[in-house]
Amino acid sequence: MRRRSRASSKPTKARSRKAKAVKAMRQGSSSASGQETEVARLRRELHEAQEQQTATAEVLKTISASPVELLPVLEVVVRSTARFCEADDVSIFELDGQHLRITAAHWGAVPQDVGARFLCVRGHVSGRAVLDRKPVHVTDLHAEAEEFPEGSAFARRLGFRTTAAVPLLREGVAIGAIVLRRAEVNPFTNKQIALLERLPPRPSSPLRTRGC
Repeated sequence: MRRRSRASSKPTKARSRKAKAVKAMRQGSSSASGQETEVARLRRELHEAQEQQTATAEVLKTISASPVELLPVLEVVVRSTARFCEADDVSIFELDGQHLRITAAHWGAVPQDVGARFLCVRGHVSGRAVLDRKPVHVTDLHAEAEEFPEGSAFARRLGFRTTAAVPLLREGVAIGAIVLRRAEVNPFTNKQIALLERLPPRPSSPLRTRGC
């Protein structure tokens, strides 16, 4: 009886050692995967920081080179914003009385009627950003017809979905907005939107561009 007991315990011990080995391998694999994820996150954050510095540096360089003309500055802003935020379209709108006016500063495929105006109302994403003086981010403007009736109709007509608008402030007063669009439903990140809030302002210059 004792011999059978010792013999029967051997397979049990072997299975136990095997289970521990498998567990150790899984833990090692999980740890390695976690390290790879952390490295990828750090690389992504470094890339974003470098892109942000590049975008800001481009704007500062253009400001120093164009002390009078505002359009070159705004063109750099929309181009840098499109690259850093991976936007399909970027436009700048100027507050003109109770209307928002389309400026010549634009990058992307969405048609722009330079000089055209529309009422600055909360039904437009840009209008709400100006009126509330804070960023407005809509994941799918097509699906927000009740919340943004004018903006949703505009998005359907021109063919874009995700939209973000950040107000342009001068001494705390909204003077316009910069608007980012994506053709597909693909939300912008908090870091991308925060970049727009940190772009250096031009408080002494009116938001007027040639051709508007």
